[in-house]
Amino acid sequence: MATLKTYVRTLWAAEKTIYSKLGGTGDLRVIPYSVRLIVLTLDVILSVLIKALTDKAVITDAELNAALAVATSATYPVQPEIIPTEDEDRGTHPVDPDVGA
Repeated sequence: MATLKTYVRTLWAAEKTIYSKLGGTGDLRVIPYSVRLIVLTLDVILSVLIKALTDKAVITDAELNAALAVATSATYPVQPEIIPTEDEDRGTHPVDPDVGA
């Protein structure tokens, strides 16, 4: 069975791929400190859940890796850099992100 650290690294690798597909530029490893901490915190929390599920044989490492392979090989729409703000006069509202799902 994989370790918690292995799952964190696996998620991070998938995020680097998906980040660039969503339009991220530059190196995900050098994003602003506070953002990097948020991403890594979520990776650790998700890895704890994944570890619990794999330890209980709810999902296997092979199934997890297959699902991540599907996610990383998918095509995603590039996200807009600037989200239009709400403008009551024009009747516009911020939109939810579109990840093509």
